[in-house]
Amino acid sequence: MTIYKNMKKTALLILGFAFLASCEAMFTTNIFDSLDNLDLSSMSTEEKAGAVLDDTAGAIEGMSQTEIDELINDLTALADDTSASDNTRMQAAAAAAEVELTASGANETINNLSTLATDLINGDTTINDPSDVLTNLFSGSADDIETQLNAMLAAAASLETYGDVLGSSGTAPAGVNPEDVAVTALVAGFILSLSQADADGNGTDNTTAEIAAAIADPASAGNMFDSLPDISTISNDPSSLFSSNDGLINIVEGSELYSSLLGSM
Repeated sequence: MTIYKNMKKTALLILGFAFLASCEAMFTTNIFDSLDNLDLSSMSTEEKAGAVLDDTAGAIEGMSQTEIDELINDLTALADDTSASDNTRMQAAAAAAEVELTASGANETINNLSTLATDLINGDTTINDPSDVLTNLFSGSADDIETQLNAMLAAAASLETYGDVLGSSGTAPAGVNPEDVAVTALVAGFILSLSQADADGNGTDNTTAEIAAAIADPASAGNMFDSLPDISTISNDPSSLFSSNDGLINIVEGSELYSSLLGSM
């Protein structure tokens, strides 16, 4: 009888541990994982913009490319909606740019600018012309770089809208760091200028594939980078980089980070 009772207790303990283990798996695998994935489907576009600005990677985690494209289209439409408030339009434009950059990995490349700035201050890196900025920022294959360049050009279009609404004396809306936007506009401006230049003299703009190849292998760039103004010119006159694009100029003018970064080059 005692043996039977002990066996019964042992069986109950085993069942208890098995139940607890299954509960732990349920909580860590099913419930908590679902909480980690932010659901934008029930949000208004304005709410989506706020969620994206708060945590872009978390907002688009698990999304298909089609869903990401739809999100960008919704945000862009709101940014272009002149009936919306200026703050709402700027938030939507900044969010659209962030989704473009994060989905392609281009945001990490732009973040490299902080490391580059530190290296400049410490004397570990020397920047002689704008092309050095690009070749120091990007890494990976030409195909990887081309994907990021396409995202940056798309982001530049959204930032143009942002800057147009911002104007020459506006302030950034909630959720948007003006210095971060200025750095993004700086890098996007380099790419935009290159894409609009006729480097080979054949009457056509440079493709992102051509720019990517030049960045990946500067020795084969030829005169690709000759169209970019020198650093001192850009420092004194941002419009020389942005081809008189008022939207991007509005973003970078007055930015302390932009001025100090170019001043270190």
